[in-house]
Amino acid sequence: MDISEYLIGLIFMGLGFLVGAFPDLLAGYNTMSEEEKANVDVEGLRKYARKSLIAMGMLLFVAQFILSSLGKVQMANYVLFPIILIGIMALIWGAQKFDRNK
Repeated sequence: MDISEYLIGLIFMGLGFLVGAFPDLLAGYNTMSEEEKANVDVEGLRKYARKSLIAMGMLLFVAQFILSSLGKVQMANYVLFPIILIGIMALIWGAQKFDRNK
């Protein structure tokens, strides 16, 4: 049993809680001017990013657990990258609805 995939899942869940508390950790938001930040629904963005990152972490954790339990350790290693890639793309795509800047 490889602990690194579990650790990656826990890191994503931890990042979700951190972003929920400190939205300036989000790339793009932290580089905006104060005028641009005023046009962002920061509360909605914060909640969306928190839920997305925690969901990604949980999915990584659960996928690793299930596949390892079934003896598919090699397959568990292959699902790590697609889950992260699709999750990050969905996070970026969904976060755009909270930005009302032109």
